[in-house]
Amino acid sequence: VIFTHDGKQVRCPQNFTVLDFAYMQGEKVGNHCIGAKVNHTMVNIDYHLQSGDQVEVLTTSKTYPKDEWLYYVTSPTAKRYIRDYLESSRIKQIKEGRLQLELYADEHGYQSDLVTPPEGAVFSYPTADDFYLAVYSGEVMLTEELLHELKEHKENKSEHGDAEERQLWDSDETEAPALPKDKMKEQFLL
Repeated sequence: VIFTHDGKQVRCPQNFTVLDFAYMQGEKVGNHCIGAKVNHTMVNIDYHLQSGDQVEVLTTSKTYPKDEWLYYVTSPTAKRYIRDYLESSRIKQIKEGRLQLELYADEHGYQSDLVTPPEGAVFSYPTADDFYLAVYSGEVMLTEELLHELKEHKENKSEHGDAEERQLWDSDETEAPALPKDKMKEQFLL
């Protein structure tokens, strides 16, 4: 049994963390939890609560769930709230990254549909969504050279088909030549 700061009793399973307890208070409380006062002492969100603890959850509007939060919680409800938030956030970031690319293309005289990557691998990114996330985060810098490469690759796809396109888009940053698939096995057997 855990006690809230105003004296209410709450039944919690063993190994319940401060973050689990915050999500028990509601999704909004959990999503903005920065820690708690347990028995009038500040603790982190991953602190394991003990029976008889008095807990006051602390929140701030500037805090949001992160991937590592999934390691701090034990309850399925808390995990679901965190996953839902992360997926929703990822979708928004992908859309924003795509929008940034399209706006940059328009500003520099490129038709946005000519520079948007096709589905599948894009440069060293496994999917177009991963590429857009990299644009959103600033990992991929928007330059006219990038727009030119994207346009060139898209034109090559329509001219040469999917097989050559996969090779162009799957290239890594080292520009090292890739072994043909039938030679890969031989390489490792030597």
